[in-house]
Amino acid sequence: MNSEHKEYSSDLELEMNSGEQIRADSDLANAAGVKAKEQRKQFFYWLRFVLFWLIIGILFSQFVLQRNTVYGESMVPTLYSLDELLVEKVTRFFGGISRGDIVTCRSHLGNSEQNTNIVKRVIGLPGE
Repeated sequence: MNSEHKEYSSDLELEMNSGEQIRADSDLANAAGVKAKEQRKQFFYWLRFVLFWLIIGILFSQFVLQRNTVYGESMVPTLYSLDELLVEKVTRFFGGISRGDIVTCRSHLGNSEQNTNIVKRVIGLPGE
């Protein structure tokens, strides 16, 4: 009888261990699913963060501030060749160009295939 009880006891332990194993496996699967979900959430957070600042940077360079380089000697003594400029673009939306202003514009002239920005001083206005 004692051996039967022992056998029964070992079967019960085996069943308990199997049940615990199944629970442990399901807990691991749940933990892996939660971890994968958190990683996806983290990835999309950083993707939105990078895309947001990329769009802000593009809008900033298109409408607020731009870096230009002076090429040539036409602006000496105010500006010299290869001087670096930060061009503020906001005031062009609120006011016009006046005599004496320094402006930049795209030039399609020259030997280069690409458009370059040139820097010039306004000396005359339309209608003068």
